[in-house]
Amino acid sequence: IGVRSAQDIGSRITIDKPLTLSGFEGKPPIDVTASLSDDEAIAVESDDVTIQNLDLSYNDLGRDNDIHLISGINRNGITVRDLDITSNASFDTNAIDIRGVDLEIVDNTVTDAGIQVQHDSESGGGSVTISGNSVTESDSGSGGIKDEGIVAFTNDIGLNDFSYTIEDNRVRDAGTPAIKLTDLSSGESPQDVNGESDKQDQIEA
Repeated sequence: IGVRSAQDIGSRITIDKPLTLSGFEGKPPIDVTASLSDDEAIAVESDDVTIQNLDLSYNDLGRDNDIHLISGINRNGITVRDLDITSNASFDTNAIDIRGVDLEIVDNTVTDAGIQVQHDSESGGGSVTISGNSVTESDSGSGGIKDEGIVAFTNDIGLNDFSYTIEDNRVRDAGTPAIKLTDLSSGESPQDVNGESDKQDQIEA
């Protein structure tokens, strides 16, 4: 599905089949504010979905709790790339919240919001790639990055069979650490990050 010109999204978009949603002839600007009464502007409810090449912005409609621009839970094969995202919310948000396996979050530029990725597979395996992203807190308002700039995690599953590629990301003016990778329950480190198994080597990688 191609998007050519500026758009305002008035209600949540649900993607319930494999497809690519892409801007062309530049990155068309899209204001998704009016759709956020449903917690997310774009809900991914299918495997094998790509969202790319769009300029997205939003504010909080006077809300005081977390919202997500793009959200997907228990999905396989999701790619989010080449997006420009600007939050004008009055509280901290994660613009991208994707959970599943074989996920690629690459080459996105996010201002005043964070990126959250959950590697979610009870059987282990699969991969997550988070690379080439720029996350910036501008100090232009009261809202900003939620927690760390980029968070990758599992919960109650452990990281021992998971493979991560996390490289060439830039996080500016966020909390510490800027990029966090953890199992929320056990605090384990993953088996493989950028090909490294030793914890210190993973941090340096």
